[in-house]
Amino acid sequence: MTLESIEFLIISAGLSFDIFGEIACKGALLPKISWKRLVGICLVMALWQTGALFVGHFFGDLLYEIDTRPNADRAGRLIAAGIFIILGVRMLWKAYKNKQVEERRVDTIRYSTIIKLLATITLYTLLAGFAVGFLYFDVSFILPTIAVFTALAVVIGIYI
Repeated sequence: MTLESIEFLIISAGLSFDIFGEIACKGALLPKISWKRLVGICLVMALWQTGALFVGHFFGDLLYEIDTRPNADRAGRLIAAGIFIILGVRMLWKAYKNKQVEERRVDTIRYSTIIKLLATITLYTLLAGFAVGFLYFDVSFILPTIAVFTALAVVIGIYI
């Protein structure tokens, strides 16, 4: 396994922790877990996250390819590092803030709730994809990795 692969596994895990935290709060309110609903939520979230990462990667890669300056590689790495630092600080701030969760039993998690959740998370996934485009990762490894990590975060979050 290359260093790039390990780096992206860490990036995928970091992006999935946000989903895990949100889904764990939603799953704690369920009296019973429907396998059919769980598979549907996993598919929706994994496809959405994969799509957002792909779009971000596409535009980051495109910008990287357009920039022909001799130090473009170094500038791309600095921009990518800045994006990842901002995302890390955001996650730490979110953990420090410890927002109150509305606790009331629900029979099922509605897809509209999932879409609202994904809409708030998408910006950060797009930014991560943009940064990954600057780092010139192989997209054939990136997309399945984020899909698997997202699905695992959903399943573990629901059951936690």
